[in-house]
Amino acid sequence: MRRVAPAALLACVLTLHWAVAQTAPGAPSGLAATAGNRTIALTWDDPGDATITGYEYRLYADREPDWREWKQIADSTHGTTSHALPGLTNRVGYRVEVRAVNDAGPGPASEAAATPSAPDVEEMEAAEEEMAPAADAPPAAPAGLAATAGDGTIALTWDDPGDATITGYEYRVYATGREPDWREWKEITGATSRTTGYTLTLTNGVSYRVQLRARNSAGAGAPSEASGTPQAPAADEMEEQPSGPPADAPPAAPAGLAATAGDGTIALTWDDPGDATITGYEYRVYADREDDWREWKRITRTTSATTEHTLTLTNGVSYRVQLRARNSAGEGETSETSGTPQSPEAATDTPAAAESAVEPAAGETPMVEVEESPRSGAPWIVIIVLAVCLVAGIVLVATRMRRPAGGSGDSSDADSAAADSADGDSAADGDSADADSGEDAGTRRG
Repeated sequence: MRRVAPAALLACVLTLHWAVAQTAPGAPSGLAATAGNRTIALTWDDPGDATITGYEYRLYADREPDWREWKQIADSTHGTTSHALPGLTNRVGYRVEVRAVNDAGPGPASEAAATPSAPDVEEMEAAEEEMAPAADAPPAAPAGLAATAGDGTIALTWDDPGDATITGYEYRVYATGREPDWREWKEITGATSRTTGYTLTLTNGVSYRVQLRARNSAGAGAPSEASGTPQAPAADEMEEQPSGPPADAPPAAPAGLAATAGDGTIALTWDDPGDATITGYEYRVYADREDDWREWKRITRTTSATTEHTLTLTNGVSYRVQLRARNSAGEGETSETSGTPQSPEAATDTPAAAESAVEPAAGETPMVEVEESPRSGAPWIVIIVLAVCLVAGIVLVATRMRRPAGGSGDSSDADSAAADSADGDSAADGDSADADSGEDAGTRRG
């Protein structure tokens, strides 16, 4: 019994250690969500738990009735501390839960929230300015500046100067005979060193002079000037089909289509296809708030050399835009892009992820919702092990308590009795030996 109790305790300790190792992992600590353009980047602390075999997450969008299904984070291990969620919808609030998994099952979840949004135009421009190389002098005047008048518009085009120091372009307008002086210089939103076109929205029937200049870190360069008079197209002119070389097939989809969102506008640009058969371009728009695409519209006075067009739209609404070219054989394949016009004020007022969370009242402890992990056998094993350990401990204590009460005295008496018996046996052996000696002596005498 003395040996059984310590062995039982050792077995209890080892079994308890194994049982604890089979417990599901704890909730990820330090979970944070950083919103981006149609993305949310998740980060959390390294728990230092080697039993973790991976992580899972699930989403809840403000527009949905319930949480989506749990998804496994591919290739995640116990050392994983980040994950990016792409393909989300801008301006929609999301709640995200993350939980760790091991052989015992998934642990409780931690939660974070964020709202993806389109990048701030001002931030993009500032980043481009930081990336542009330093300039020793302002840029040269734009070469090849041309103005093409349209229906309420003047489309400006100019040559690519190949000057990487340029950080943007500015323009100003003078209405001939109607205004006493030039208007203020205005920055072309989203313009970079590679920008070569921009469309102004003006008044039909008024002649305008337009000046354009480039900027870099050294300041604004010298301007170039062009002029034009916007005119509404005549009815027969609207129906007239532009002429071009005969085409055997419709043109290809426009390559390099890009959308730059501005204040109430989306500026489209695309590559020059070098296809002389093209007689014009058409576009159509799909707004997130609408059920279907709008009708196709022709871009007025477009030719095979047209590579840009600006749409006037509504701020704060996300749009998808499709563009296609046409020739005598018909309309070609479409290319698609997207953008969200924003006013300068709205761009700086993007809702923070923290605003979507419920703020605790003063003096209260913030509540964190966690999900209960599925029940596993580990807790019951712990209970059984503790019960066995308790019984073994009781047995060990009872054994030690009995020894001083009677066990020592009994043992001493038994030892004394054994000693007396041994003495008696020795005496008997001695008498026997004496008798044998007497007999031998008698034999020798006889």
